[in-house]
Amino acid sequence: MKKFNFWPLFVLALLMMGIFLATWTILTVSKNQVVESDDYMGRYQYVDANINKIMKDKLEFEKKYKIEFVDKVFKPGKHQIKLKIIDLSTGMNFKDADLLVQFARYETHDSDVVIDIFSVQDDMYVSSEFETIKDGRWIINIMVDINGLIGHKIYYVYLDGTLSSKRDNQRELLKN
Repeated sequence: MKKFNFWPLFVLALLMMGIFLATWTILTVSKNQVVESDDYMGRYQYVDANINKIMKDKLEFEKKYKIEFVDKVFKPGKHQIKLKIIDLSTGMNFKDADLLVQFARYETHDSDVVIDIFSVQDDMYVSSEFETIKDGRWIINIMVDINGLIGHKIYYVYLDGTLSSKRDNQRELLKN
């Protein structure tokens, strides 16, 4: 009597499992949309091609000016962004800048709010009121143009009142 070999069934089972996992991966990935990063207020391809110039301008901007939030409390509901731009050479608030602020979600751009109109009140830039519908994690991208010198600042906020920037997070990690 001849013994039955199980190894051909094992090879067939591995092949079937591989095909199943590949199909499952493709279907799962195709259901999730790809959301491009828009850090630095530009398309990924533009930022990738010009990152050296963007970073050089950002560092030069940070030597001359400082972007500062006046209200650091963000809770779900209606918001107004209040910013100060401080001229580091004089210590005075700068009042003649072009600002663009994007309040965006991580996973989708459906509920993004872009603000480009600010009024100057009490030495600070104040946006019109806007509302955030969803709770959770948000990104605040700020782009400031002062006489052709462009600066960027990115803040991360969870709509419970906490506000941080990447640099702040890195400093905290280095302390621990």
